[in-house]
Amino acid sequence: MKTSKGLTTALLFGSILALTCITGLSQTSRPSLRIGTHEITLGMPADAALAVLRQDFEVYPTSRDSQEPHKRQWTVFIKKPANRVGEVYANEKSVIGVTHLVFEKELKSAQDVFEALYKLSAEHAQAACRLSQWTAYTPGVHASSAVVLFSCGEFRIRLVRSHFASDSTGESNEPDFEVWEDLGIIN
Repeated sequence: MKTSKGLTTALLFGSILALTCITGLSQTSRPSLRIGTHEITLGMPADAALAVLRQDFEVYPTSRDSQEPHKRQWTVFIKKPANRVGEVYANEKSVIGVTHLVFEKELKSAQDVFEALYKLSAEHAQAACRLSQWTAYTPGVHASSAVVLFSCGEFRIRLVRSHFASDSTGESNEPDFEVWEDLGIIN
């Protein structure tokens, strides 16, 4: 009888210990995003992230915000043609945010947009998502943007439609569509 009670206690204690260890291990892995084939992890040294990205991309610093002088930002471009595919945000030493274009090509059809969202839904299927949207219009340049934002745990997915007039007459061009995945502190 004592052996059975002792064994039960040992199994219960062992189970709790195992769950605690597994939970601890899962919390030690840091979230990351890929820009091209390069994985950028929150908390990694900013210099290391930029060095790895410069292997395949052009990386340019963006001007610092006077409100947040310790926050730095870099824009990542495909070398040829020069298309923006991501951004990296850092404090003094570490990556605090990263964003990337889901498809490094222009989305021209509903099928392209669907494929981008489908790819992301498979990656974030376990997260509950919040949905929001907003629009903006800039009269001087005849530009408008509409954004649908899915906030899924630590990740955010932005479906962006930008629409620019071709000249001062306001003649309309076809809208551009992009799907971005964000992680951490951006903007």
